[in-house]
Amino acid sequence: MSNKRGWNVENITSANGDILNKLYSKYYKTAEKSSVTISHWAKCGSRCLVRKSGDRFIVEGFGFGTFIRPNFLRFIKYCIPLFLSRSLLNSYVSNNDIKIKGWEVIKKQNRLCMFDEVKQIIICDLLDKHEMLKQSKTIVVIGDGYGFMTCLLRLLVPQAKIICVNLGKILFFDFLHVSKVFPGTKMFLVEEKDDVDKAIEHYPIVFLEAEKYEILFNKSLDLFINVASMGEMNTDVIRTYFDIFRSSTGKRFFYSCNRVEKTLSDGTVNRFDDYPWNPDKDTIIFDELCAFYKKFPISFPPFWRSFDDPLKHRLVKLGAGISFEKSPKISL
Repeated sequence: MSNKRGWNVENITSANGDILNKLYSKYYKTAEKSSVTISHWAKCGSRCLVRKSGDRFIVEGFGFGTFIRPNFLRFIKYCIPLFLSRSLLNSYVSNNDIKIKGWEVIKKQNRLCMFDEVKQIIICDLLDKHEMLKQSKTIVVIGDGYGFMTCLLRLLVPQAKIICVNLGKILFFDFLHVSKVFPGTKMFLVEEKDDVDKAIEHYPIVFLEAEKYEILFNKSLDLFINVASMGEMNTDVIRTYFDIFRSSTGKRFFYSCNRVEKTLSDGTVNRFDDYPWNPDKDTIIFDELCAFYKKFPISFPPFWRSFDDPLKHRLVKLGAGISFEKSPKISL
């Protein structure tokens, strides 16, 4: 259900109300400042709006992907991007079960199937082709957005535990939309380091504020996924994420799909190839420019628009150990 200004009205269920209320109170009612947010995400976060009205949340996301509700007028308005997005999906995804599960998430989240949805289905198909999904007991999704990847992985790999990590303000949207796909599933918001192992053992889907990401150090984690958000992080945060990955006692696979180069607002330049990879310890499975992430469909000629910069994607088995530089300490 939608109203003017692009707001969406979402009912709160008893199964997910407590965590939603907690995230709402912390990040929207009191507007707690994030300790890991650079100016880009601070600006996006300031434009994410959440209001509470009785047993409903009235929400409007911004800056972390598209989420378009279906109705007759929107089907007409977006008919060409919808057609081209589906064509892209069929060109890259060979596993029909992954397509079916992707459509299931789209239907249950009540959204149109646009490029943002399709790219995540393609990535899951790619990971499946490299047998990443079936051998992963614990998968960490960093920067999901509307919970789409989290939901799709849960459907595709029901035996795995999924950990969804995002900035607190955006994690609200992740939890909200994951709850719509799995309304009866018990989920957990990790708040203390001692909660992590218990949460992974007892809950199929676990949520973690990126502001507390350091509590993932030295945990048994098999696969980490980040799509189009690591380039927006400052270098200290990127390094700390890599230290977390390398500290894992699990398989330590990492799939990264990010810009080749990104200039931040403070003038810092993030380069994909300059992330703290370690060629002496890391085993690269593939590393290439991302063919399906060069352009996205639009409603007017020429019907495709190129991204500002090319994106690379790499699947790698990371070696153990952390960087020689000390990782930043974040108050928990």
